[in-house]
Amino acid sequence: MFENLKIKQRLKKAFAIIVVISSIAGVLGALAMIVTMNRYQHALTNYGFSQGDIGKAMITFANTRSATRGIIGFDEQGLVDDAMTEHDEQKAKFENYFATVGDVVTTSEEKALYQQISDKLQQYWAAEEPIIEQGATTDATQSTAAQQQMKESLDPIYEDIYADMIELMNTKVTEGDRLSSTLTAVSVILAIVIVAVSALAMVMANKLGNQVAKGISGPLEALGERFKTFA
Repeated sequence: MFENLKIKQRLKKAFAIIVVISSIAGVLGALAMIVTMNRYQHALTNYGFSQGDIGKAMITFANTRSATRGIIGFDEQGLVDDAMTEHDEQKAKFENYFATVGDVVTTSEEKALYQQISDKLQQYWAAEEPIIEQGATTDATQSTAAQQQMKESLDPIYEDIYADMIELMNTKVTEGDRLSSTLTAVSVILAIVIVAVSALAMVMANKLGNQVAKGISGPLEALGERFKTFA
């Protein structure tokens, strides 16, 4: 590779090869950091934070049902009005959280579950409205009828929705764990590649250094032998 080159050219070529190999290692390291950070942010947004949003949606949904029970169960108009206000506030919060969850459903399984929950929610709100209208009174007979209607028609839908939300959260947990394992494997592979390229750079530097040194020392030794013969 270097036999027919002058010393300056040998040194320049050797340094160029070492720089290229070292640069490859640096580029791989930078790519590894970018990929890892990107996937980590993806995992946080779509699996870490989303689990919290699902949890908040479940809590506010439960609070909404509790407020509905208060509306049809209280026998004082002031308490009924307070329960109505609480119901509307909790329902608005739930819808915000649920919409946020919808922004980060990624797999087909998650999308199917989310759509299933959305369809059942429409049934729930439709079934809840006449129950609230009937039970939002201090009339004991109307309240009792509304409570019975809630138990028969509304509670089963609520239980189905809640179970689907738990399944959606479990799916997020499973997908997050899978992504975490993938990130770990990718990080290990990239680390091995970077170490291998760095080791190759060291080997090449040593080899090229020896060749350059030999190219310099060989002619000098030969010249020394000639001077001895001349002397």
